[in-house]
Amino acid sequence: WIPPATLRATDIAITTQMDVHSRQPGDDHDTFARGALAADGVYAFTAIKAPRGLHQQILHVWYHNGKQVDRIPLEIVGGDRKNGFRAWSHKLHLGADPTGRWRVTVVTDDGQLIGAARFRID
Repeated sequence: WIPPATLRATDIAITTQMDVHSRQPGDDHDTFARGALAADGVYAFTAIKAPRGLHQQILHVWYHNGKQVDRIPLEIVGGDRKNGFRAWSHKLHLGADPTGRWRVTVVTDDGQLIGAARFRID
């Protein structure tokens, strides 16, 4: 028996901006005005600490008012980076009425929860 590799979220941010070249999120928010997301949607950013040499899929699972609305797979690679491997998902289509409570969970492909973030759209 081999125990699963230890994965840990070192940072989670919900933001309207993402610098893809530097792999850095904009300011983290927990509330957004509906109109502010109409053009560019919202990003969920995560930094995951993973053992060197590990290649694994994680998922950003998006929930709106308690109902799962999306599962976005992301490949991570373990290494020495102090703050972990950085990945994000971008949710452009938020539905006809995106107002309410949102949650993004970060899970491994076998269902292990390694992080979560909550936010609201008013």
